[in-house]
Amino acid sequence: MPSLDALIEQFLVNHRECSAGGGWAQITDADLDQLHKIIWKLIELKCDRDADGDLPIQFKIVNRRTHENLAYSAVPHREGRDENGNEIELVPFTEILRILSLNLHIASERLDTEIRCEQLRN
Repeated sequence: MPSLDALIEQFLVNHRECSAGGGWAQITDADLDQLHKIIWKLIELKCDRDADGDLPIQFKIVNRRTHENLAYSAVPHREGRDENGNEIELVPFTEILRILSLNLHIASERLDTEIRCEQLRN
């Protein structure tokens, strides 16, 4: 795999400008693929993989020209382990419920909007 510097240089070769009227710059599938490779390379350079080969960081890239914002919050683990391997509570259960409830609320509002828009079309 190419070096991080080479990946970044290749990504920045073609500058994307905003369209007339202030719209977003054009983004291609190749742009997203290159950016994905850069971020993976950064994570791989920073972190070792676990016993299953997984990296400890996950990410998603969204092309805002073709998709909406990611409309949810990551749900934290309730428990974890400290440096000595002892189980500890990372986040109170009530906080996890609050985040899950918020995610459900956002999803249900978005679903309701799509259903209403479809009904207006028909």
